[in-house]
Amino acid sequence: MSSQHEVSLNNKLAQLLDGMFSQSQVQPENTDASVKKTSKRPNIRITGNSAPVIIEAEFDPANNVENEAQKRLKSRLKNQSRPVESVIALIYPKTLCQASNLKTALPKPACAIAFFTPTTTTSPNTAGWKVLPTISSISSRFTGKVSE
Repeated sequence: MSSQHEVSLNNKLAQLLDGMFSQSQVQPENTDASVKKTSKRPNIRITGNSAPVIIEAEFDPANNVENEAQKRLKSRLKNQSRPVESVIALIYPKTLCQASNLKTALPKPACAIAFFTPTTTTSPNTAGWKVLPTISSISSRFTGKVSE
């Protein structure tokens, strides 16, 4: 089994989400995404007809994911007229670290997820963090239905 890095997982998650959002563009690890010159890039950005959404993801215990998510709120992305109004903090389960096939492993495990908006913030110590049955079910927050 090979050790998987967050960048590889972010790329695969973006591919998975891209197939679910036909009206949006999903881009992983885009080094040219922020207006400000920074080495920190959004893990995944989702753009389309509404304000951009950013996903920040880390392996469990994810010590920085909440802070990174909150920093992204109201930031501006290149070629976007609206600021980021929603950020998803995602905690990848440790089991994905050793997955031999990300394409089949990524959609299956449960993950912890929190949503941040300018008026709502959560932390791991509040009810704002949810455990989703599968990573694929992230799309249900946008479409209202859980992916199989």
